[in-house]
Amino acid sequence: CSSLTSLDLGSFDTSSVTDMSFMFDRCQSLTSLDLGSFDTSSVTDMISMFEWCQSLTSLDLGSFDTSSVTDMISMFELCQSLTSLDLGSFDTSSVTDMRSMFSRCSLLETIYATGKYTTALEESCGDNAFSGCLSLRGGNGTKYSDSHTDASYARIDAPGQPGYFSDKASSPAPQPPTSSTNPGGGTAQPPTAPSNSGGSAAAAPSAPAKAAPVSLAKAQVTVKSKAYTGKTLKPTSVTVKVGGKKLVSGRDYTVSCKGGKAVGSYKVTIKGKGAYTGTKTATFKILPKATSVSKTKAAKRGFTVAWKKPSKANLKQTTGYKVQWSTDKNFKKAVKSKLVKKSKTTSLKVSKLKGGKKYYVRVCAYKKVGSAYYYSAWSKAKAVKTKK
Repeated sequence: CSSLTSLDLGSFDTSSVTDMSFMFDRCQSLTSLDLGSFDTSSVTDMISMFEWCQSLTSLDLGSFDTSSVTDMISMFELCQSLTSLDLGSFDTSSVTDMRSMFSRCSLLETIYATGKYTTALEESCGDNAFSGCLSLRGGNGTKYSDSHTDASYARIDAPGQPGYFSDKASSPAPQPPTSSTNPGGGTAQPPTAPSNSGGSAAAAPSAPAKAAPVSLAKAQVTVKSKAYTGKTLKPTSVTVKVGGKKLVSGRDYTVSCKGGKAVGSYKVTIKGKGAYTGTKTATFKILPKATSVSKTKAAKRGFTVAWKKPSKANLKQTTGYKVQWSTDKNFKKAVKSKLVKKSKTTSLKVSKLKGGKKYYVRVCAYKKVGSAYYYSAWSKAKAVKTKK
């Protein structure tokens, strides 16, 4: 909707809608939105709802019921023409993530809110909420600072409690744009531009510059590994974050990887798209197929553990095994391990332990490729009690 300049939503029935994420995302030419008819009482997700609406100067959110919303990540990010926001109807008691909510709203001066706007968030879930809001000022005079860009300042500005919001109850509501029709009929004229000291009319403010794409150079990329199957595998679970914000595949970036069949590492290329630019490389790993403990046998101050022998195909992708045991079933302490360096060996005798003690034992397969070791997932642990 990048070329859309107007939108009539008066007949929209949104009473059953639960997800409004990305609803107006990148409607870059819209200058105003009247959402007075919207019923948002069932909505739980408003991620990037108005992101990159960079020409938007007026936004009516007076009817918004946000008491069920849990996610407001980047909700108003890059709304570069907004100078004020009235969030007086917002109840954020259910919201768990506000990262980048107002980020890069460079002309935003005032945000009106009430005590229903709360920020009981976990650490990092409010990161960059106000990043780049250079014009923002709270109702008690607190000015924007690069030192306070997270959601801890998403509160009404008061003595001893600085914030970036103005109290809706004690502040005049922002005025809507001038109507196109005079009360007595006829077309209203636009307000006269103020004169400068030379007597000539001052130039109208220019439209905000188009936001520069954000580089992926410092992006955090997580690629989920897969277990060997004998077939060509490619990554299907890739997470990309920039400044704590999770990007959207296909919209913000593309993923390319040739993949492979054998256990090892494969190059993944993340290429920026839309609001993001540049490339970032990561690694996709194919790991050996996991095995399972088939039997344990108690011995004097020790035990013997046996595990399932891999199939012929899996055996070719297995160098050996790692056996791990502990008195802690969660393997958080007192952990011991031993490498079994032959793939055809499927048992291990462990000795010199404490007698009459319960131990938990688990096994994983590994493959050595060059100097790198690739480990499968751990088997389910089995308990065995040593003899005295």
